[in-house]
Amino acid sequence: MIEKPKNAVIYYRVSTDEQARNGVSLKDQRIRCIEFAKRNSISIKKIFHDDGESAKTADRAALTEMLDFCEKNCDDVDFLIIYKIDRFSRNTFDYSDILKKLGALNIQLLSSTEAVDNSPSGKFVGHIMSATAQYDNDVRAERITHAMKRIVLDGKWCYESPLGYLNVSDASGKKYIKVDETRAEHITWIFEEFAKGHHTLKEIREMVTARGLRSKKGKEISVQFMSKMIRRTFYFGLMYLPRYDEYYPGTHQPLISEETFRICQEQLKNHKAKGKATYRGTKESSFKFPLRGFICCKKCGRPITGSDSTGRNGKKYPTYQCYYGNCKGFRSGAKPKLESAFLKRLVEITPNPELIRSYRAIILDVWKSKHKELYKEQKRLEKAKNDISDQKSGLIKMKSMNQIDDGDFREQLDKIKQEEAKILIDYNKLSIEDLDMDQVVDDVFDIIGNLAEFWEESTYERKLKLQGSIFLEKPTYDGERVENTDLSILVLKKDSLQLPQSILVARRGIEPLLPG
Repeated sequence: MIEKPKNAVIYYRVSTDEQARNGVSLKDQRIRCIEFAKRNSISIKKIFHDDGESAKTADRAALTEMLDFCEKNCDDVDFLIIYKIDRFSRNTFDYSDILKKLGALNIQLLSSTEAVDNSPSGKFVGHIMSATAQYDNDVRAERITHAMKRIVLDGKWCYESPLGYLNVSDASGKKYIKVDETRAEHITWIFEEFAKGHHTLKEIREMVTARGLRSKKGKEISVQFMSKMIRRTFYFGLMYLPRYDEYYPGTHQPLISEETFRICQEQLKNHKAKGKATYRGTKESSFKFPLRGFICCKKCGRPITGSDSTGRNGKKYPTYQCYYGNCKGFRSGAKPKLESAFLKRLVEITPNPELIRSYRAIILDVWKSKHKELYKEQKRLEKAKNDISDQKSGLIKMKSMNQIDDGDFREQLDKIKQEEAKILIDYNKLSIEDLDMDQVVDDVFDIIGNLAEFWEESTYERKLKLQGSIFLEKPTYDGERVENTDLSILVLKKDSLQLPQSILVARRGIEPLLPG
């Protein structure tokens, strides 16, 4: 019986416009993927690539086109070949979601440079590498956030300037904000006029539009925009960072006095009570409900929302609700109750210490194997660099002694330069990262081993990321208990993962073995 030939599609990506324009990285990834397919007797059906796209999101044109192609031609596609996991995805939730889609189409993911395939250990390594890529992104983002906070602590605003100010740079390239002379007087007028209490925001908006105020894009401002603007402490010199819910004195020039600002806040309360103006609540209130839209009602399957409910005494109570009016299941419940049930579920799915130690051993084993192979390749290329340099020197010496004619010299020199360029490209792209992998693995598994505690102490943004990394499908809630079906491989129990003991000592190197 003749075995059916194996077919594959290839996907690769570069992250910046500069790389996309240069083309070297794209070309190299393409070559490596094609060579991998040839070595394993796999025919290539189609090749996809994204130029200058980030892997933080799955919303990429070529990636979407590739998945559509796989879905329409699933009977004729056996593998998806990629260059590296971090070229494919740097978001664990997206990686798991794509892997699930491929699995449903019976298409296996293969990496041309990593030990990633459809075996239990290959899947596990792929998830860890995706998690490590996201960890790297998150660490960088956190460093940038902290650096920007330090700038704010010095009294300088490093974000987009509010209306009435401009972001500018001095002669040395140092960025700062200054008063926008064409709009600042209108902003001051808005505050002072509203503080008098004679007009609503809608009326003031109409008057200031007639005076000539426009947004930075040249459009008329809305009542909602004015409502948010008039709440900004920035205009009297106090900078607010929602991420930390903290205020810092700024060095920028205020457009109003603090007294005027306080009077305006009282006027907002009075106008709301009288029904003279309506406006939406601040975005910061949504930070109270990290499970909003993430957990679904078990009865109707719709996402649960969250908001502050007003009690009979007028006091606000944070509450999660099922927004479907005809639902016969969970309708509403106090925020602490649902979040307590969620924490209980996190405790239930947290792997035990013995399993975490096994995970750690696997990852370090694969990492050390890969690092060893990369080191060997680096040494080989260093020797090749020296050899080609000696060849060039020898050829030049022969020319200086008139032992070779001009035509042969130029021909041989061109060949040597081409070979030298190829070696230099291979050498420069081969990076042995200066990474304390033991510390990275300890950090990752410290989180995995303390899911509930980590979630409870995290910021709103980190809670969302952790939820997406753990649950492949949204959990459900019935008013008492949080349940789920699909979990990330990072928190699967040992009997579900079925990792063979042999992979703790196996050396697979850079090139993954083809399944079967």
